[in-house]
Amino acid sequence: MSASVLLATTMNWPFPAQLTAAFSAVGAHVEVLCPADSLLALSRHPARKHSFEHLSPMASLRRAIKAARPDLIVPCDDLATRLVRRVRGDEDTGRLDFLRQAAAAGAPVLPTIAIETKEALEDALQRFSLPLVIKSDHSWAGEGVAIVHTPEAARAAFRRLRRAPRLRDLARALRGTGIHYLTRALLPATTGLTLQRYVEGMPATSSIACWRGEVVGAHHFDVRLSTTPTSPASVLALADCPQMAQSAQAVARAFNLSGLFGLDYIRGHDGRVHLLEMNARATPTTHLALGDDLVAGLLSAAGFPARRRDPVTSRREIALFPREWLRDPASPWLERGYHDVPWDDPKVLQACLREAPAAAGALLQAAPADFLTSKSAVSVA
Repeated sequence: MSASVLLATTMNWPFPAQLTAAFSAVGAHVEVLCPADSLLALSRHPARKHSFEHLSPMASLRRAIKAARPDLIVPCDDLATRLVRRVRGDEDTGRLDFLRQAAAAGAPVLPTIAIETKEALEDALQRFSLPLVIKSDHSWAGEGVAIVHTPEAARAAFRRLRRAPRLRDLARALRGTGIHYLTRALLPATTGLTLQRYVEGMPATSSIACWRGEVVGAHHFDVRLSTTPTSPASVLALADCPQMAQSAQAVARAFNLSGLFGLDYIRGHDGRVHLLEMNARATPTTHLALGDDLVAGLLSAAGFPARRRDPVTSRREIALFPREWLRDPASPWLERGYHDVPWDDPKVLQACLREAPAAAGALLQAAPADFLTSKSAVSVA
């Protein structure tokens, strides 16, 4: 009997549609919970779609679970993760608690302390040499991270990041930045600030599939390109890194993980990686079949039939769609690496092209031949 999977997202990111396609391709029955105006709502791949209402987030999730009766729930963003945890009755783990437990399990973790007060910050500035990294719990896409090089910058980042997150989210929603901020304001979480030693180097990341504390599939990457030092990657390169593999297994066992997760690192100039945090959700590379097929590995480990897919590419570099295309439609990485475009999901692709019409031509010029001769090409033209 095939697995029943419920994907949940509160955002307008494209990769949940790609992950839905991946689960469907390996034989799962996939239903999704998403906002009506999201890219996932446009996808052709879900067997059924459930509407996520920003003003009633918990009720939306409970209705979807009752209707779908899933074997697995896969959150695809941090807010969706928080909702799923509340339904399950699980406690949120702050960044500091996570890093302490990961370090105890043997993962390579940088010295990190809590800074709850101005006095704690001033004490830390006396004890640690600059630059430093200040981070806020329950943030995403780099918005809660500040790399500070002076005491004045550290104090300014501390004041900015410790402001009442609920009021900040309400202000963002009123400014039209995103209605998901309103949802986040309705579900406030205790936000802690941490200070961490800064390491000069290259970001690295892993996407892992786990079942009952064991890693059953993994992709390890070095970040080749991102817009800023703290923003999500747009180009990744596969990394053969035993240290990342060992760290992933240590974290999986320490937290008895089951599902899809992401681990973020910094790789120092000496080649060693340092674990920064875990994303307790699917990440933008989870859907890719590379050396491992994470979705097939997860379903197989959970006892469900799953067809393993052939690798999508033999190239080592991955240009993530639409981030790298939006950053630079003429980027050489779009040809040098594997460009992760959802050619098989025309309405999702069409919506992305509408967001950047000036760059649409460059993307369509690189379309595969079978796409250009299909009906899908007409629908996105």
